[in-house]
Amino acid sequence: MSVRLSRLLSLMHKEVRQLWLDKSMLWAAVILPVLLLAIYGWGMRVDVEPVRTALVVQEDDPLLQQVTALLSGSPYLEVHKVYSEPQADELLISHEVDLLLRLSPSGGAGERQLFAAGISSSSIGAQLAVSYVQQALQPLLVQGGLKLSLRLWYNEENRSEWYLLPGQMVGIITLVCNVLCSMVFAREFDRGTIETLISARATVLELILSKLIPYYALTLGSTLLLLVLGFTIFELPLRGSILLFGATIALYALTCCIFGLWISALVREQYQAMQYAIILSFLPAILLSGAVFDLRAAPGAVLALSYVLHPTYAVQSLKICCLSGGQELVLLRNLGIILIFCALFWALLWHEVKSFKESLW
Repeated sequence: MSVRLSRLLSLMHKEVRQLWLDKSMLWAAVILPVLLLAIYGWGMRVDVEPVRTALVVQEDDPLLQQVTALLSGSPYLEVHKVYSEPQADELLISHEVDLLLRLSPSGGAGERQLFAAGISSSSIGAQLAVSYVQQALQPLLVQGGLKLSLRLWYNEENRSEWYLLPGQMVGIITLVCNVLCSMVFAREFDRGTIETLISARATVLELILSKLIPYYALTLGSTLLLLVLGFTIFELPLRGSILLFGATIALYALTCCIFGLWISALVREQYQAMQYAIILSFLPAILLSGAVFDLRAAPGAVLALSYVLHPTYAVQSLKICCLSGGQELVLLRNLGIILIFCALFWALLWHEVKSFKESLW
């Protein structure tokens, strides 16, 4: 089978022009790999440093002074001295510190114990924190004058799925809501039925609600099934407020649906809208929200970015409700922040629908 060079070059020229005109292909080939590399490189890190550590100091103890000096000299630990156990417990429960250290009382001969309690429900995070302490206190541990004891809080059975599932649920909700809703308006444009829809003289609010309500109801049903399976099959605990847990789930799903509709109205092409929805919502929800990897391990710029993403607050709230309980003020704060994102996406969606309605009318 022969090949005519002139015809081959002409066809190649046509494809190059098509690639140049279709900017989404350049996005997929150039920008997307760079973006994914940055997210994976900065987001998928498990080395947490420095670990914020509270050391209870209650007496003038020579051994405690040595412990304090060694811990303060470690680059992996940020040591804060506290002078009462209730104060230390409050810092730990409020997430102001990640690790709490207490030295057993002096008196009598023999080995002294250093008790460590932490809030990390990730076995990796807990092991790293303890390894940092062991490394810093190696001289005392080798001499036999000190023994380190670990106590697991919240995830006392040390089950990794208990740590992962609350965050993964947020990721699944994000994917389902955004992918489904990202194709709603775009499908009307692809099929050429958007003019018919506009000619029905529906208002902007009617156009939005007619698309939002059915898909929101569908995603709520999907979310309910997800929760039932998570709590029954994996025995995930629920130790926080059921009301705030349900409100967070419902509001977050609504926010994701509105975001997906905005992407759909903005892009107006199904395949591209789905791509943008996955890139802009699902990947950050998994990698930059604390769902899998501890955000404290990320560089400062990435950590700052995570706090302008609404999945971060949903992940934090679900972990509190499932694992530790309490902290209603934090849950209410996160609910308010998600509500702000919801209002922002609603305003963007309203503007976009109003714009194409006016342009087509």
